[in-house]
Amino acid sequence: KKLETPPDFWLTSYEDAAREATRRRARLLALFTGSDWSPASKQFDDEVAQHPDFVNAFTGDYVFLRLDFAARAPIPAEVREQNARLRERYGVTTYPTLLVLSPAGSVLAVVDLLKPQLGDTYRDRVIAAVREVRDLLILRPPAPELDPVAPAPAVAAPAPAPAAPAHPSSGSIK
Repeated sequence: KKLETPPDFWLTSYEDAAREATRRRARLLALFTGSDWSPASKQFDDEVAQHPDFVNAFTGDYVFLRLDFAARAPIPAEVREQNARLRERYGVTTYPTLLVLSPAGSVLAVVDLLKPQLGDTYRDRVIAAVREVRDLLILRPPAPELDPVAPAPAVAAPAPAPAAPAHPSSGSIK
């Protein structure tokens, strides 16, 4: 039985997710999925993605981003293009894949969904895998990054000064 959660719980826009992660000072949990053709992705969707045990365990730590590569489900062209760019950027070839990203888009961790984890159910094992990565990032936080969403101040660069001819006998180091 599928439990109901808000339909927009998983964001589908990378820009919106990055902006929300920056606002919340959180990380992104990016799910690359093939919702209508990958059996493992279907299992993740059915047993984990919307389940309160998963959602409640990680909403404080992550902004959830869903990047679907559905073969038959209608996905807007701009979302398909965004997802394809992100798949290429991160080299994703297996579905489902879970990446922990900084708001700037750096890969902080890959959640290994195939690594043996304690738990009686698939959902328990996925939760354990995500929790393990979260806890490691808390113990060894990555270096801070610049805010990717805030635009850089528009400052005109000064024109370069003409280069002075080097004097062979000066011996100075600039």
